[in-house]
Amino acid sequence: MRVGIIAPIPLLHSYSTFTDYHICNPELLLSSQDYLDFYKSKVDKGDYVIIDSSFSYPRRPHKDLVIREALEKLRPSAVIAPDWDMNAGRTVQSTLEFLRTQKSFLDSLDIEVIGVIQGASLDQYKYTYNQLYPSVGALGLPRSIESSVGRPALLQELEVILPVHILGIHTSAEDEVDKLLDLELSNLVGLSCDIAVRLGFACRLLDEVKPEPPLLDMESNYNPFPDFTFKNVEEFILLGEGDLDA
Repeated sequence: MRVGIIAPIPLLHSYSTFTDYHICNPELLLSSQDYLDFYKSKVDKGDYVIIDSSFSYPRRPHKDLVIREALEKLRPSAVIAPDWDMNAGRTVQSTLEFLRTQKSFLDSLDIEVIGVIQGASLDQYKYTYNQLYPSVGALGLPRSIESSVGRPALLQELEVILPVHILGIHTSAEDEVDKLLDLELSNLVGLSCDIAVRLGFACRLLDEVKPEPPLLDMESNYNPFPDFTFKNVEEFILLGEGDLDA
């Protein structure tokens, strides 16, 4: 499984350059030239770069015009369609409307659409999947699913054949990633999150299960334990790729 590390803008070159898989925020692509230049360099290099239309926690969509302008500026490999955390109905409505209005434009630039499975129960996840499956090229599974059935169990239940992207990981990083890798699914494409950086800032290891550290300030250069954070990032990439020794 490919791994994408999310880091604040001043620390992108420190922690987000070690893989060819990336996820980015459409608003920051428009507001920060450094952020745009960094991800443009990754697109130009041929890396797999995703614009996340709902880059926030809890997940909720950015404005349509922001998403469209960011897509025009970056021309990424893929875009995550708008979704709403734990809300199947709004997610289906937003995704299908996004496809209706943007599909021709996205097809012209060969940008893949990733639809997100949302809801608060297995039945709602199945509903979202059945509504989106015919229209999207891949699926995204957000971290909110871990509060109910869990992503490994959902993948087994749905028998998904589309490529799958894992969107975020909770504090117990090793446990979550191990469960996903144990499925041995060939369509499990990538994992993107900031947990390795956030834990590093708190001087905590990947396998420590404690209350989560605060969300990243994407403009901050706060980096109190750079060597520790680098070690966490390095180990998290190896973990996601299945190369970290037990």
